Amino acid sequence: MKLKFDKQQLLIVSSLFMLLIASSGIKAQKTRELTQEEDNKKASQKRVALVIGNGAYTKAKPLPNPSNDAADMAKTLRDLGFEVISGVNQNKRQMETLIREFGTKLTVSGGVGLFYYAGHGLQVNGENYLVPVDADIPEEDEVSYSAVPIGLVLGKMQTAKNDLNIVILDACRNNPFARSWRSFRDSSNNDGLAKISPPTGTLVLYATEPGKVASDGAGRNGLFTEALLKQIKQPNLEYDKMVRAVSAEVWQKSNKQQLPWKEGNTLQDFYFALRVEQQTAQVNKLPISQTPVKPQPEIEKKSEIKLKPVKPTGTISKIVLPGGIEMRFSYIQPGEFQMGSNDSPYDKPVTVRLTRGFEMQVTEVTQAQWKALMGDLPSKCDSGSLSGNFVGDNKPVICVSWDDAQEFVNQMNLLNDGYLYRLPTEAEWEYTARAGTKEDVLKNPDKVAWISDNSGEATHDVATKQANAWGVYDMYGNVIEWCQDWFDKTTGGILTDPTGPGSSPYNARVARGGSFSSRFVVWRRWGVTPSNRTNFYGFRLVRQ
Repeated sequence: MKLKFDKQQLLIVSSLFMLLIASSGIKAQKTRELTQEEDNKKASQKRVALVIGNGAYTKAKPLPNPSNDAADMAKTLRDLGFEVISGVNQNKRQMETLIREFGTKLTVSGGVGLFYYAGHGLQVNGENYLVPVDADIPEEDEVSYSAVPIGLVLGKMQTAKNDLNIVILDACRNNPFARSWRSFRDSSNNDGLAKISPPTGTLVLYATEPGKVASDGAGRNGLFTEALLKQIKQPNLEYDKMVRAVSAEVWQKSNKQQLPWKEGNTLQDFYFALRVEQQTAQVNKLPISQTPVKPQPEIEKKSEIKLKPVKPTGTISKIVLPGGIEMRFSYIQPGEFQMGSNDSPYDKPVTVRLTRGFEMQVTEVTQAQWKALMGDLPSKCDSGSLSGNFVGDNKPVICVSWDDAQEFVNQMNLLNDGYLYRLPTEAEWEYTARAGTKEDVLKNPDKVAWISDNSGEATHDVATKQANAWGVYDMYGNVIEWCQDWFDKTTGGILTDPTGPGSSPYNARVARGGSFSSRFVVWRRWGVTPSNRTNFYGFRLVRQ
């Protein structure tokens, strides 16, 4: 049947057709804009990496490449936008300290976490261990006391609850201690690493197949790491494709003897080197001569979403430690402030934006709180033994190094009360100390701080001076307080959720505030060796 249209009907049909085409173009544009937005989000995603390379072994066969592998990997990851913590030729305690620091930074920043290790590794009863440079393991049942389990790294990643984690292990070499082990003499399946079954969102990449041994390579880098360094620099190469490219190169160069292996699944794509291209698209201008459609007035949109009220800053909560000892925390809302001052010729003020709320301990850790978890008080100070003027359950614990503070943090986290405990970042410490004020110097230090002018050269019970506006005591005196960050000079600019540099040229950690033996110090930054123990260093905790 042949349809007939008059001129008016043809005009309507034509107009609808043209509008349909225009609508399709607009939808395509929106699709491109959403894709661009997603790419921008991926490109700006926060990234934190821990890189360790062990080669200078004292009780096992030294390895020539891991130090180079770690140095080159750390530099490459920094170039790709990662905040990198790195260590070379680490003993067991040093490795554990770096892993804890990595876990803390990952929890604070979220985003993507990456752990890379090159060096000796071994498996016992299906569990994988990383070998410190000073390890001596004559018997198989001593492994857990002398080596670092990979499970420690995976546990920190799982606790952080961040977006994506990647573990890269160039540790699939011969077990350097196995010849003295009874199981080695009874079995030939002791080389390489065991298969890991990571949780969703964690990807594991081995230098070779589980149970197989990888080549060190004849050049500056190991065979696997050499290929990996090349491929992760390739722009817009998604992780799975990158792994295939690495595997193909290693397989070929090893004469089909070594094949990298991957485990784990994730629900998102990941690109080491994502190059966000600016996409431009225009909707074709259609020559519609008909009367334009009259725009409809916007309908007022009323949100029916009811936001859950947020605790106000200064809200106090508490935890009860063993023995009935209380520890109190003040909730601090996110915000922006100017960190630092122009008083120091070495540091420039920095604009800091904190996007996550946290809870700051209301006082410094007391001796009663320390004893509740650690048993005895620290036994000595670098600057002399304690006297009665420094001892008391409500006085701050002193003679604790940064490393000692980390041991206390570990005991707190073993309480498994639903919170993560850690030292504050320097930014969190100063943000809390300022408590919303923009003044660089407080007008009446005697009201808020125990300092050399009023302390009698000794510590005092916590919370006996005036709290700041957010309910926190002793931020400016009594004891100088350890922070989580490595110490380096500040250069100004704008920082979002900073966690400090990946290392310190001075091998120093940040300590903040003043003490009973110093003049009134407000925004002074101290760089202190992590092992330092003196009677004017203490600490307080943050929990999330």
